[in-house]
Amino acid sequence: MKHNVASASKLRTLLECYLKSCDVTQFENLCDLLICDRSKSSLFEGCLKYVLSVESGKMGQNWLPINELTAAIDNFLAARADATKPRAFAVGQMPHSPRHLNSVDRRRVPREVHVTYSTGYTRSPST
Repeated sequence: MKHNVASASKLRTLLECYLKSCDVTQFENLCDLLICDRSKSSLFEGCLKYVLSVESGKMGQNWLPINELTAAIDNFLAARADATKPRAFAVGQMPHSPRHLNSVDRRRVPREVHVTYSTGYTRSPST
């Protein structure tokens, strides 16, 4: 029984310290903080790093309210080159994602290609 009381007291103290460090004094701010924390936990690494850098440059309150957080996320996604959004292409041009830039398009490689290994062994397509 004493363990549960001590555990609950510790959790309450941690929560009070967290809320004090985030300058939360009203219920509305508490709701915003919880929503923002949950939203940040679902971001991918690059976007999260960007949001944290924006927060670290903020004076006073050390977290972004929900409207500023969503604006920061939108700004990051708009600035990303590989963000999933519609793009315009010329007629007949195929879109290429960045992950395919270093790979070989197997349809364009002629079948007569010979592979030479570092041991000097050469393999032709018929072998």
